[in-house]
Amino acid sequence: MRVREVADEEIGLLYRREWLPEPGHLHGKTVWAVWDGRTARYGVHPGCTVSDGLRTSAPELAAELAGVAMPTAVEIAARGMVAFARWAAAGLPVVDEPTRQQRAAACAECPRWDAAARGGLGHCKHPGCGCTHLKWWLATERCPDGRWPA
Repeated sequence: MRVREVADEEIGLLYRREWLPEPGHLHGKTVWAVWDGRTARYGVHPGCTVSDGLRTSAPELAAELAGVAMPTAVEIAARGMVAFARWAAAGLPVVDEPTRQQRAAACAECPRWDAAARGGLGHCKHPGCGCTHLKWWLATERCPDGRWPA
């Protein structure tokens, strides 16, 4: 993949899908994006804080990168146990393949989804989620951002 230096504001435009560059690694002054032509992952360079330019061009992304505390491993494990208990209490129902595919597609479009995380299991960076692709199969689970079909 191509590596390009860009302004933080351009990464904000990508987040809002108002600028769709060639796929590659995009490096701003304080933030970065990896864009595959369809989905993007975002982050803050080590030792940096989100720039004023990004706060102006994409306040939602700036807030997500600057102030949202990710759940700890203990919190993720606890959420997983609660989800498993809910699933078991309901009789272990799973969704059909078309529903799983719809959920996967919705996550792939979400800027908070990191498909490569957790050894390929994926990871949702929404503070109320933290799921892996395994959650897509559980009929008792929902997307906290409302992206999955009902």
